Amino acid sequence: MPQYLVGHEGRLDVIDTTLTELPGLFLTGSAYRGVGLASFIAERTAAAIVSARVAHEATTTSALAD
Repeated sequence: MPQYLVGHEGRLDVIDTTLTELPGLFLTGSAYRGVGLASFIAERTAAAIVSARVAHEATTTSALAD
């Protein structure tokens, strides 16, 4: 199990900010926000929802551009 060091939450904030500049890239897993099965399921579910929305928006946007 991961043991988060002091400052872990701050590093996650930096990662989250950086990811806003990289659309379509998603990071998930116990190394980031939780170690239990419930945390894993919640994180993967959230990533799947966001990924589906981004893919849908990309499809909708490209269809409108044609």
